Amino acid sequence: MVPLSLRAASSVAILAVAIAATPRPGLAAEEASTAQPAASPAADAAWQAFQRSLELPQPPASWKQTPPSRTDFEAFRQQYLKKVVGAADKARAFYTAFPQDARAVDAMKQEYQLLA
Repeated sequence: MVPLSLRAASSVAILAVAIAATPRPGLAAEEASTAQPAASPAADAAWQAFQRSLELPQPPASWKQTPPSRTDFEAFRQQYLKKVVGAADKARAFYTAFPQDARAVDAMKQEYQLLA
């Protein structure tokens, strides 16, 4: 398995290239209308799966009164990081599979935010 830091670094590099290749907001109206066709049912399903993956675990409420042990904290941290990387993977899968979808740029931005 690739260490998280290496995976995050490569994802950020890929994201930077993808953002550089994306059209800018100054597109002509004709180009904008042809660049983003209506969402397909497959794109909608993938977007919903990505949105569900953004529901990240929250630390237990009991940690407000009693700090967690190092073991408990590390277990939570590992679970949290797995969810974050999984959500970033779903974002990448969405904008890779549906690059012309209007939400593709949002998926790229959210992937970057998750990995930053």
